[in-house]
Amino acid sequence: MNSTLDYFTQHGPMSDPGAYVSLFENLPTSIADLVKLVQGVTIHVFWTERYGFKAPAERMDELQCVRWNED
Repeated sequence: MNSTLDYFTQHGPMSDPGAYVSLFENLPTSIADLVKLVQGVTIHVFWTERYGFKAPAERMDELQCVRWNED
């Protein structure tokens, strides 16, 4: 298998669901359905105001610390 494909199909430290892997079992398998799901529950921090949402300051403070939390 292509090493680039291997790389991008494996979990990394930021994406590994760990003990929560079972939550992924019933996700849709089509790209279109996954896009609909993600767009319904996720918003990028730099786009919040474009959607009329102002993130609370305490949540903005989490941006860097959550990234490296290995709990």
